[in-house]
Formats: sequence, C-alpha cells, structure tokens
Amino acid sequence: MKNKIIVLGFGNDILGDDGVALEAINILKSKCSDEIEFQSIYGGGMEILDFIEGKDKLLIIDSVENQFESKGKVVELSMEYYKFNCVDSPHYVGVPDAIRIAKELDIKIPDEIKILATEIAPQFEIRTGLSKEVAESIPEICSKALSIIEHWS
Repeated sequence: MKNKIIVLGFGNDILGDDGVALEAINILKSKCSDEIEFQSIYGGGMEILDFIEGKDKLLIIDSVENQFESKGKVVELSMEYYKFNCVDSPHYVGVPDAIRIAKELDIKIPDEIKILATEIAPQFEIRTGLSKEVAESIPEICSKALSIIEHWS
C-alpha cells in the first residue's frame, strides 16, 4: 500500500518572507501527482489535526528567523528542534502541542515528520512579496521537498 503523504506549508503572505512556504506549496502542487495532498496553513495549532489524521508521512515547510546561517538558507529541522528551542514563529507552539495531544488521544498521525525551513529576517513586518534572498531559496526548498516526497512514495 502506498504511503498517504501530506505537505503543509505554514506562512502568511502579508508578512513578507513568512510567505515563502506558501509559494513553495504552489510550485510543488504542479510537480506532484494528485495522490500527494498539499495544504497552505495560515495559522497553527489544533486545526492541523484535521489535515494530518490518518496520513502516514508529513512534510512541513515553514520559515524560521535567522538562527543557523543566513537569510535564504534552507535547513532541515526535526520536531525535537521545536520542542527544545524557543523559536519566534507564529506556528511553533501549536504544531508540537497538536501532535502531542493527538498522540495522547490515540489519533492516528504520521509516523514520520520532516520539516524544511527557509531562514528569514524578523517576519513581523506587514508587506507582500519575498525578499530577493528568500525568493532565490524556493528552487532549493522545492528540490529538497520533491526528494523527500519521492523517497516516501
């Protein structure tokens, strides 16, 4: 049986670079079969359970403030990163908590979760469009996402 795969893109397209995952999701949808589910998430928290329940694999695409390298750098993170690092993101609190609660309630959630993130400068600036550095990261994040999806398929 094939894996049920879902890709969630977290972001807000009126917060500038925080919209990078939403752009990536739009590109990835056009490159993958209809068997792969894609959702753009503009918030976080318990609502993600509606999307991930019953799925086998979850790929999260998000943005994080510069912590590792530089603006536009694509990094792969684990759920442990979000558990042990206080990340300044409108999503980080909700996602780990929702997954923890799902496990406590025996809700079937993906057995494998991967996170790809693009580093951005502080994202709480209201503006549309991506900075040059972050826009240039989209091909890399899409390539890495497609590799993960192919591996899971």
